[in-house]
Amino acid sequence: MELYAVSKASMSNSAIRSLLSGSGSRSLLLDSNLLLLWITAQYDLRLLATFKRVQMFTQDDAILLAWIIDQFHSVVTTAHVVTEASNLGNSLSSNSRRGWFTALSEFSTTTLEETHPLNALASCEEFIRFGVTDCALSNLSSKYRVLTADRRLSNYARELGLPVLNFNDLRQMI
Repeated sequence: MELYAVSKASMSNSAIRSLLSGSGSRSLLLDSNLLLLWITAQYDLRLLATFKRVQMFTQDDAILLAWIIDQFHSVVTTAHVVTEASNLGNSLSSNSRRGWFTALSEFSTTTLEETHPLNALASCEEFIRFGVTDCALSNLSSKYRVLTADRRLSNYARELGLPVLNFNDLRQMI
């Protein structure tokens, strides 16, 4: 789906292009709230106005996210990220839930999953600081480019020299 077709010109920001340079050969790992936005936008953009879990995002954010995803070779996920998105998706009305979960199912069956064993994650400092999902993201950030809207996680990863992108920073650059 070429969600961002009408806004390609607005994505020509050189600062964003610089941050994403070399991404065409890398895979992108989305944090839970951005996966939630992505699945919601894929299913029905109108839900951005009524689904409280994504109301902080706009259609422009969905367009930006689609464009960012398109800059990468592929998207990967973890069972932790999909579980969080799934749990949040359960708050949708029954009218939307089936279609939304169909979109999540399609994403899940076509996306590479990378998951560390829970006992390995539990021994990491990030597990105590951030919880299991963000710990998994942090541990995978040296292998994949992580995109998050979580300022604490992105700042922590940057302090460690890991290539994590904060979606809110990219939003402000547009």
